[in-house]
This record gives sequence, structure tokens and C-alpha cells, in this order.
Amino acid sequence: MEPVIIPANMDGNVDFLIQSTQGDTGPRTVMRRMAPRRVRFNWLPLSEYTYRESGAFALAGLSDHRLIRLLARELGWEREVRRLGPGSYMIRRFKRKKGDCLMLVGGDLAAFHYALSDVAGWSEFGHEGLVYRGGERVETPVFKVRAYWHNDTRTRWNPDCRFPVSYTCLLDYPEDAEKFVNNFKRVVDGMVDYRRNMLSIFGFVRSEHGGVEASQEICRYARAHGIDVVPGVGTHFYGGPWYRGRHPFNLDTYMQSHKDRLRVDDHGLLRICPTSPRDVKWLLDGIHWLFETFDIQGVTLENGDYFVCHCPRCRRTLKRLGGKSNPEFYNAQALCYLPVLRELERIPQAKWSIYATYRSFSPLDWSGLDPLDPSLSAEERAQRWTAYKAGKELPFKEYALRQKPAFGRLFPERAIAQWNVDGMLRRYIPERAFLDDGCPLLVYEGPLWPRSLRSPVRRNVFYSTSSLNGGLCLSIIKELAIRVADGEYEGTVDYGERSPREILVELNYLAQSYFAYHPFDNLRQFARSQLASRTGGERAAEEWIEMLCRKQAGEFTG
Repeated sequence: MEPVIIPANMDGNVDFLIQSTQGDTGPRTVMRRMAPRRVRFNWLPLSEYTYRESGAFALAGLSDHRLIRLLARELGWEREVRRLGPGSYMIRRFKRKKGDCLMLVGGDLAAFHYALSDVAGWSEFGHEGLVYRGGERVETPVFKVRAYWHNDTRTRWNPDCRFPVSYTCLLDYPEDAEKFVNNFKRVVDGMVDYRRNMLSIFGFVRSEHGGVEASQEICRYARAHGIDVVPGVGTHFYGGPWYRGRHPFNLDTYMQSHKDRLRVDDHGLLRICPTSPRDVKWLLDGIHWLFETFDIQGVTLENGDYFVCHCPRCRRTLKRLGGKSNPEFYNAQALCYLPVLRELERIPQAKWSIYATYRSFSPLDWSGLDPLDPSLSAEERAQRWTAYKAGKELPFKEYALRQKPAFGRLFPERAIAQWNVDGMLRRYIPERAFLDDGCPLLVYEGPLWPRSLRSPVRRNVFYSTSSLNGGLCLSIIKELAIRVADGEYEGTVDYGERSPREILVELNYLAQSYFAYHPFDNLRQFARSQLASRTGGERAAEEWIEMLCRKQAGEFTG
């Protein structure tokens, strides 16, 4: 594609007209993305005066900015600009007497930053001025939710962090408040580059890493980039509103002060009771405290995995809920989450109300065991395939959902179920199947997730642990994107804990970013869009992705 060349002004700089936003973080996004390349911009406010007085330039703003609307009408892009919604952005070139110009328009603050990062990633300074090679386009997300899920102790975007590579969530925080804040500022920067819109943190506020002040700083930074902060809150485990440390809204602190109210769960752990009016009031007060203290846009709820309270009051309530063919913990989730979800309906800034189900919605939960598993012998694959098609010998079948859960009729319609779909995905579809086909029929084979199977609740996001260990997950990412788009679900919640300094991790992040906008595209299209600027052009990118698919298929070991 023909590059856009914006000539430098008499001072040797390129004029960049940019809208002032919260924190004025736009120029920083461009400078960060273009580092360590030499950058020579003359930053100017976006106004009719600077537009008239400048020659050739780049300009960036939100779709509701007056000058953006005027220019869009003048250049014939009014309809495109008007249609830009959350997460959508437009990159267009136009000409003036003194040379090429670029116009970047974001449908919201996050998309404004996405556009800046996108253009910066495709740009460099030459002797003529700024050279942009990314082409013109309008990007519109198919996924409404493009979330990163984090545990604070496992997030390691700082180059000098010493956090453990561990799945457990119950670790001490090994660093100070400064490291905590810097770590998550880097995450927010990455969320801009990978077009994410929601940050969920378990361990959002704890005494070990600065308490309120540190978490407020992360909120300020995220909001300045248009990112929604949605802390993880354990209703009956995982710390409560204040994750760890002595605090009135820390769960352990509360339990130590009210030992007479505690119940023993199936694993011998002490818990508060989901139906105790006093315990419910404490939890709801803590939820209000979070929203009053921090600029957050919702919460992600967990209740401690498969927790069931066996006190007489809970037993009576569970019995009334029905659904006897389902595992009991599904009804127990209704008891744990319902008071909070109803209260969130009364909190204006609670844009997102997400609750973890911990399992899938398939009546046959295979828990990730697939007959295409490359570790199996040919004979084992044949046996597994026979059992797979018949729905036999399925481990974890006792966790499978067999009918609509009680929370499907009790929870507010705005609430979003977070399903762990590892047990529904094929998982071992070869990458090569997606090389030229964006939606192969292989995705729909098998009994776990027939095309007709739909979630029993209105709003849903999908969560997978596949990217937790840092391995390449292109096939799973692609399969999941197809399922979200095909079923018109809200989106995905992905692990964002590992740093993109790991090459395979960055490939996963790039794929998640691309397929959230283009779920039915194939891997060649992904490579041309996301890898060409990194490999030396579209042809090299296609050759690279083809070699990767061949290597994954075992065709060569080089």
C-alpha cells in the first residue's frame, strides 16, 4: 500500500494537532509506541485556528469534537464518523497544498488511544518527514468486552519484578507500592496497544502494596486512557472488597471479629454465611465503599469456587431454588452473588457486573481433553474420538450443567456470567486449519459445543486458562473468537499477567486483539495486519505465519 508522507515544517518537526483529553496522555501514547525511534513532533491543540495555520499534519480527536465533525462533513466521512462507537476508530488520509495529512478519530477515549498507538506502530521519521505505512481503515470491535484478568502477585510487566510464576492467588505481595503502580501502568499501556477496554484485578487493594493511594493512582492512569477498572471481589473467599491486610472490609479481618457467625464449607474452610443478614450488610457496605473510594466502573465477583453453605437457613433456601439435576454449587452461587448484583443495579457508575461460574455451560464437560491432543498415540486418539463422540468417560462430569441454573432467572439481566470454557473448546485444532479458512467446520465437530448450544443466561463472557503458562495459543484464541461472534456473546476475559517481552505471549496478545475485531478472518489476514510491521512487510509476515503453522504441525524442526 502507498505510504502517507507528512512533510516536516520549517523547524524540521511534523505538526500533530491533538485533542486535549483527561491527563493529556495522547502525546505520551505516541511517544511511547514509537520509542526508541527518533520522534520530531510539534504538538498543537486541536482547534480551527491550528488547522488553518498549519500546513501538512496529523490530527487526532474524538468523534464528537466540533472540528472533527466539520472536517468529516467537508471530506465526505460524516457517516463513518457518526457511526464510530465504543472501541471503534478511523484512520484516513487527505491532502492539502503542502502535502499528505492523517486524520485519526476515536469513538471513545480508549479508541482515541488505540488509533494513536496503531498509527505510531506503523510510522517512522525519514528525511522527508513522518512516513506512515499502515493504510486507511475503520476498526470496529465485535467483542464488547475485551478484558484482562490479573492477580496482583502474578502480574509481571516490570522488567525487574521478581513475582512468582504461580497459579495460586493466596501469596504475599513481594514488592512495594511503587512497583505495584508501575507494574499496572505498564499493563494499561499494553491494553492500549492490544485494544483492551477492561482491567480486572484480584488484589486490587491490599495493605502490602500501598492501600488506597496506590490503587487510586492506577485508576487515574487507566481512566486517562479510557480503560475501565473492574476490581475482583471475593464475596465469601479471596479477601472481600479489601484483598489482604487489616481493614474493616477485609474478609479475614471481619471473620476474626465475628467468629460466632462462621460456617465450615466442604473443604473445612471457615466462611461467612450467604444468607446471614448481618454478613450480607457487611458485604454490601464494602461494595459501596469501593465505588465511593475509587474511580471504578464495576466489579468481578467470585465466591470461592465451589462453595456451598450447609446451615439450616441456606439448606432451606437452596431447596426452594430447585434445579436438583444441577451440581449444588450453581444454586449456591445464586445465594452468594444475588445481593451484590441487585445492589450494583442501584450504583450509577457500576457499568459492569460480572460473576464467575467457574465452569462451562455444556452438559458434557470434557475439561480440555480432546481427541486431537498431539501427546496421544494414534490408537489412543481413535479410542478417545469414539468416547468423545459418544459422550462417555468424561471426567468432571459431576460439575456439568444439566438444566438452566437458578441464577439464570434470579440475577438482573444486566449481570454478565463469566464461563470457563476450557472444557468446551476443541483446544487442539491445528493452527494450519485456520491458515486460509477463518471458520473451518472442524470447530463445530464433537458433542461438547454443538453449534445449536447456547448459554442459559442473557449476557456472557468467556474465560480460558489456556494462555496462563505463556505458550502459544493461536488455535484456541481463534476458536474462541469464532464462538463469541457466532453466538453473539459479549467477549472474552483473558489472562494479561505475563509481559509481552515474551515473544509467544505477545503473539497471543496480538491475536486476541485482532480477532476481537475480525473474528472470522484467517491467520494470513492476521499476519498481514499485525505482523507485517514487525517482519518487514506483508509477504514476509505471510511466510512467517505459514512456517509457524508447519512447525506446529511437526513438518520440520527448524
